[in-house]
Amino acid sequence: MLNAWIALAGAILTILAWAIRPALLRPTFVLFGSLFVFQNANLPNGVSIGFVTVSGVLGIYSYHQLSIIERGSTPATQRALGLLRAATVLSATVPLGSLAQLGYGQATFDSWVRDAIGYFLIPVCIAVGAEAGLTLSRAQIWSLSVGASGAAALIAMFTWLGRRGGAELGFEQLGLASSFPVFTGVALCLTMYFNGAKGGIRWLITGLALLGVMVSTGGRQPAIFACIAIACAALLASGGYLSRMARFLGIMISATLAFFAVLSVSQAIGGGIAARRLDFFDRVLENGWSVVSSDGSVVDRLNAYAWTAEIWSQSPVIGRGLGEYFPSVRSGSTADGGFTLDTPLVVLAKFGVVGSAILCIACILVFAALNVARREVRVFALARPTFLCVSGILVLATLANGFPTENRGFPLFLLSLVMIGLSGTDRRLEPGPEGRPRQQLSTGGSHQHG
Repeated sequence: MLNAWIALAGAILTILAWAIRPALLRPTFVLFGSLFVFQNANLPNGVSIGFVTVSGVLGIYSYHQLSIIERGSTPATQRALGLLRAATVLSATVPLGSLAQLGYGQATFDSWVRDAIGYFLIPVCIAVGAEAGLTLSRAQIWSLSVGASGAAALIAMFTWLGRRGGAELGFEQLGLASSFPVFTGVALCLTMYFNGAKGGIRWLITGLALLGVMVSTGGRQPAIFACIAIACAALLASGGYLSRMARFLGIMISATLAFFAVLSVSQAIGGGIAARRLDFFDRVLENGWSVVSSDGSVVDRLNAYAWTAEIWSQSPVIGRGLGEYFPSVRSGSTADGGFTLDTPLVVLAKFGVVGSAILCIACILVFAALNVARREVRVFALARPTFLCVSGILVLATLANGFPTENRGFPLFLLSLVMIGLSGTDRRLEPGPEGRPRQQLSTGGSHQHG
């Protein structure tokens, strides 16, 4: 009965998303649906499969809409859309191509589907994000992206506090615990603050709040991500020397206050888990590499590299495909393993050099498309390369712990990235009542090119 109601709700949402214009429901459904459907222990396994199926239908529709939008858009936007459509097709060929390997490995169709779900969301999110970026208003896009980043940060905090022995807060596994959906919100906020956009203080507070929530999870990676994001945004800041220094000092003072606030919050609701975990950096400064080499997480990742390299060596060109379990980093047995390990070599083990190259090219095309679209941007802050650079360097900073496409949050990162990257274009078109393109002049943004 539960599955029947879920199927009915999915059908209704699909019809609504198909009919309502502009395309606000489609990115909302994919973004927030992914956050609460994946890694949610309270939902049946079939829900995630049904969700991705509905999302796939929405992605196909959005991809079709791009061809209509493209015909009436500016040359730069047409080039950007061509690159995005190519990225959509390329990213879809990898999971579809692995279907042919089902008959040669140990994977079952059920395990293949569960492993392939995240990869099917990648082309869906690129297409949905591109349509939304060219049809929704700038305010809608920014609100949706920052709102999704905030929800993702809170979900990660609840989840990781529970896993690391902090306060349960009433949740064992609320949803998708991933940093990737938070990256775009952080990058947007820092971009607007460091490039002198209107409401800079509000952007600063929002960005630091997102980072603070992530650091309060007790994770060491969010602390590193925060430093990298702030440093990159500061280096790319616009304005004169004095104004850039003023903004940098402002964020350093604010970040210091926010850090102590995070420790206080962590003490109140997490038993001080953040302070205990961040003490790792003090011990590294005092005792050197011996602290790193003896850390349990580091040892597990070294085991992951060794196991995955051995698997990749068995099929280096095309990999072994999706749906096969990897050995556990503790026991080496696949009986208690999973579909991934904390190493970027996993993508090579699954898809080999060929599939991995295709995925890398698809990701590069997304960033290249948004860089082309910057020529049409009228919001000064987004005309700068800050947003794309901060977002890109945050993704690169995760490579040591795993390949981005292995994370269920990465498709959501791409969706928000594309939406925000296209949101500042000079002209945006949306389908008219009879399917013909209708020009919609962009509004908003106090800093514009003449």
